[in-house]
Amino acid sequence: KTETQGMVVAEAMAAGTPVIALDATGVREVVEDGVNGRLLAGDSPQNEFADAIESFFKDRERAESWHKAALQTALEFDRLVCAQRLVELYSSVYNISPFKKQASMDDIFGNWEEVLKSLRIEWEMLSRKINAVAKTLQSSK
Repeated sequence: KTETQGMVVAEAMAAGTPVIALDATGVREVVEDGVNGRLLAGDSPQNEFADAIESFFKDRERAESWHKAALQTALEFDRLVCAQRLVELYSSVYNISPFKKQASMDDIFGNWEEVLKSLRIEWEMLSRKINAVAKTLQSSK
């Protein structure tokens, strides 16, 4: 009933899989009801969940639209995009801190290039795994 960070949802969408899930924190930040998946009320009966899945598979046009939207949504959760958002957040906090000293960009971002390099490597490995799973799923159809 909960997904605290929405990572599983974003990972599914990175594989082009629209998500049908309960409307909960972490999920609602990723799934846009009727656009890239479906959000159901937390107290939905199981048959409503099954009906949503069945409806999705019966409407090929909607399935294709949700598939494309899921891939687009996944880009918003790309590690580099999220890292940039984090840098922007930290920068904004730093800039309003009453305790800040006069600092250079090197003081603030010291090893940032190393962090980005590590994130790129992690992302490449994750992308390869997702592509392998997607190819396996497509070949089993």
